[in-house]
Amino acid sequence: MRITFLSPPLNLSGGIKVILLHAGELARLGHSVTIISHGQQSRSLTERLRSIKNGRGLIFRPKIRAPSGVAHIEIEPARSITCRDVPDSDAVVATWWETADWVTALSPSKGRKFYFVQGHETYPPIPSRSRDTYKLPLKKIVVSKWLKNIMEEEYGDKDVAVVPNTVDRMTFYSDQREKQDRPTIGLLYSTAFPKGLHTSLRAIELAMQKIKNIKVISFGNERKSRRFPLPRDSAFERSPSSDQIRELYSQCDVWLTSSISDGFNLTALEAMACGTPVIATRVGWPAEGIIDNVNGILRDVDDAPGLADAVVRILTLPDKEWQVMSECAHRTTTTSSWQESTKLMEAVLAA
Repeated sequence: MRITFLSPPLNLSGGIKVILLHAGELARLGHSVTIISHGQQSRSLTERLRSIKNGRGLIFRPKIRAPSGVAHIEIEPARSITCRDVPDSDAVVATWWETADWVTALSPSKGRKFYFVQGHETYPPIPSRSRDTYKLPLKKIVVSKWLKNIMEEEYGDKDVAVVPNTVDRMTFYSDQREKQDRPTIGLLYSTAFPKGLHTSLRAIELAMQKIKNIKVISFGNERKSRRFPLPRDSAFERSPSSDQIRELYSQCDVWLTSSISDGFNLTALEAMACGTPVIATRVGWPAEGIIDNVNGILRDVDDAPGLADAVVRILTLPDKEWQVMSECAHRTTTTSSWQESTKLMEAVLAA
């Protein structure tokens, strides 16, 4: 098949990573794959000064390349992608709300039209019209049952395919684990609104009132912000490699994620693959993948006290009970590999 993805500018975000993984694997399976995206828009002087004022330093955007065998067409920022930009294809895939409008307007020669939905993108600062894109006549592919339920219940679309994310077990794995000498919490450092970082930090603050020597480990693709300070003596890694991320997961007794809206939450599954129990809010994949007190604990969105209580519960488990939970987390999976997930997507695109 000839398959075209319309993507946001290529960057280090988890959603882009998933698009690139599927594109690369489809190319490996013998398909002709093209990614069309905008180039990175230059930041204004005001934005750069604001970044420095907020404690993030100068903005640096590394160049991200498409996978081997995948063509990448980069167009100028701030304009719609139209028929003249898109090669004739068998399937054309929108990958976020704005590209859904563009795909809908393409001629039939550009391929059967799909919408790869990785999140319910209806939160600020995304415009309210994003909600209308879920009503467009596009075949939806979603990454979790949570998103499938939203598409059915809120938009009346019952023809939705689920292609779950997964983890590379050659990259994220664990030998038999033991608790750390010092109770350790891990979290993703992202100031994006849907990630709910403020709730995680509040939960940690409350947990520290009951366990005095908690250590915090975090990583992210952005600089730390003064608006969201980590606890004193926290360890932070910016844009670590996959091997470094595995090591960070393996140094944690619990992984904390407080997302307000999250289509999947890949870091939760990666942490589990490394034997780390996860405490999460009931959104995205954790809502279906976590079983309370088996491989982690679920709490409601914005429930910082409830998340804190869950942190204290796991950190104070006897060693043997924690090891059982760690092993259950390690066994949690969606599909066996990215290859299997991409084959599910291939079947949907070809149907």
